[in-house]
Amino acid sequence: RTFRRKKDAEELSCGFEAFYKNIGVDMSLWNNKLEFSIEGYIKDTKDMLSEKNISLSTGYGALTVNDGELRTTGMEMQLIYHGNAGKDFKYDLDFNLSHFKSKLKSMADPNYMYEYGASRTYVGGYFGEFWAYETAGIIQNEAEAKLWKESHGRKDSKGNWIPMQPNAEPGDLRFVDQNGDGMLDSDDKKLLGNGCPKASIGFNVTLNYKNFDLVANFYGDLGVDRYNYTKYQLERMDTKFNYGRNALKAWTPENPNTNIPRAVYGDPNKNARTSDRFIERGDFFRLNNLQLGYNLPATVCGKLGISNLRFYVGGTRIFTITGYSGYDPSTNGGIDRMGYDYASSPLCRTFMAGIKFGF
Repeated sequence: RTFRRKKDAEELSCGFEAFYKNIGVDMSLWNNKLEFSIEGYIKDTKDMLSEKNISLSTGYGALTVNDGELRTTGMEMQLIYHGNAGKDFKYDLDFNLSHFKSKLKSMADPNYMYEYGASRTYVGGYFGEFWAYETAGIIQNEAEAKLWKESHGRKDSKGNWIPMQPNAEPGDLRFVDQNGDGMLDSDDKKLLGNGCPKASIGFNVTLNYKNFDLVANFYGDLGVDRYNYTKYQLERMDTKFNYGRNALKAWTPENPNTNIPRAVYGDPNKNARTSDRFIERGDFFRLNNLQLGYNLPATVCGKLGISNLRFYVGGTRIFTITGYSGYDPSTNGGIDRMGYDYASSPLCRTFMAGIKFGF
């Protein structure tokens, strides 16, 4: 005789509910020359799917239920100015700024935590957090290695000393024991950044002078971090894979002034573990689009037997101001790996020229 589960203890629904609250202000001054708007909002997403642990006597380890809750708060602001200098020159300036953050308020399992590399999602935490080991420089010689192992560790039940980094040698990284228990484990990871920007900005400029026009679009992120997974793959120094040119800067007795540990197969000290080595500031400001155009006067077009004729030149991704060492600071790894740079392909700078006409 066999038994099977007839009905779940809790009814499962594939849907979830979202509740919005917002408040905003829209205003204009000087006969609409200046426009201003600002809005703040709260979005509560409830009944998200989550796993709930149940008795093993049921034959199942967990049950999927609607018991997750996420709160997103944010703000959006826009300022537009329409101006002119004489009758021939007109311009529009458009500045916008936005900010948001998402917090996982609850799950069926109050101890829920999902980790992928430096990304950590947990109840009470914000999406985009980077948790990693903090480093404290490179061990330079045998004396430093001996002192580090003798001063950082713990005693076992028999009173024997167990070094925190037993395989540390010259050229290896020191890692910080955040909780002081003499062991290096996940409890020693520290919140070192966030892949969600504190502010995203945009700036658009439109200039018109007689038959000429110029349009420029700028955007960027402020207060944001990136986990440079590309750098991790190119500078991990623990395998026989191909590396980037920075591998030539790895520690050696002749090259002690570096932040890249020694190259050693197998990585006995685990120098390649998730750490602050690969977390960088990702702020940037980019001229994303630029176009200059000229429209032939209607009288001239009429003589040519056409209704309009436009000449233009332009480009995309003209320049980017950033201190980030990766290919693209605007890259993103998705909602659960926000701020991850997975060896994204470099964005190409493009230039174009064209003619547009109609009959």
